[in-house]
Amino acid sequence: NAWTLIGSIGGTNWDADLAMTEQADGTWKTNEAYEIADGVEFKVRQGKSWDNNFGMNDDGTAASNGPNVTMTKLGVAAGTYYIVFNPTTGLISVVAA
Repeated sequence: NAWTLIGSIGGTNWDADLAMTEQADGTWKTNEAYEIADGVEFKVRQGKSWDNNFGMNDDGTAASNGPNVTMTKLGVAAGTYYIVFNPTTGLISVVAA
């Protein structure tokens, strides 16, 4: 039931799931901070399966089985971030490292 990050992030090309750990508040956070450049795209998915995945609409709202997440959609500049996912709301955010 764990959530993972997948995309063109952390030196991967949609071919490896990056680990996330459940936090005390129920959100999931990547175990490592990743340098995320403009143009990088990613999603969060459960159980390393595409059956339950989340992306982000252009207006920043959560999107079950939706479009890929980008820095533009997150409203932040390229940089080094932890990715945080809230499975209750479907929202994806970043925390600067």
